[in-house]
Amino acid sequence: MLKSIKLRNALEMSVNDMNSTYDENEYVLHRFSWRYKRRKRAIIKAYQQSLNRPQEFESRYRKISFRQRLRLAILVAVTAALLTGAGVVVTYYIGGIRAEQQSTHTDAFAMDWENAPLTLEKSYRITYDLSDYTKEIIINIDNYYWEAYTKGYDFIDFTCSTKEMFQNSRLNTEGTEIEIKKVNNYDALYFQLDEKTKCLIWDNGEYIFELHYSIEDSLAMVIATTIAEQ
Repeated sequence: MLKSIKLRNALEMSVNDMNSTYDENEYVLHRFSWRYKRRKRAIIKAYQQSLNRPQEFESRYRKISFRQRLRLAILVAVTAALLTGAGVVVTYYIGGIRAEQQSTHTDAFAMDWENAPLTLEKSYRITYDLSDYTKEIIINIDNYYWEAYTKGYDFIDFTCSTKEMFQNSRLNTEGTEIEIKKVNNYDALYFQLDEKTKCLIWDNGEYIFELHYSIEDSLAMVIATTIAEQ
């Protein structure tokens, strides 16, 4: 009993000494990080939800093997591919153009573009007589030129661009087959989107030329040849 009284007196003296030396101006509040607070709230919420679970509920921690994780990753990748419409990619090398055709479109790239001019140092135009068409220049800048011709329901769109400008162009080739045609001495990428819309794209070594049209192929090839000969 005597030992207990002495111990209690010693504790009281220690506490009094601590209080006498305490300076509230030197006391620094501890600041908890936002991550700690978020995890704390999550733990409390999970605990509260667990109180509402039926008594027969049983949670188990189960380690997933590497093989199971691999199968799951493959399943997720295949599902994502099916949902996004991704499929087999067919790559074509036509002239100086690389075309990667997918189910919904084609991504086109100009090869050797780093050594090509960065501006249109020469003006390429349609010189074939299209005086019965209405002409409109849509874009005329340093690295891209676009002129359009219309007559009734027929149209001819001609563009000339630097290879750098052409990089990663997306072509609407859904449901079509890419073919190779000759424009003068150049191999040209050709596809027909529908009964009216057709496209020719070729590389002359410096620039990329595109001809989108609804006219007969024979006339379009004549127009393309006059451009390629410039």
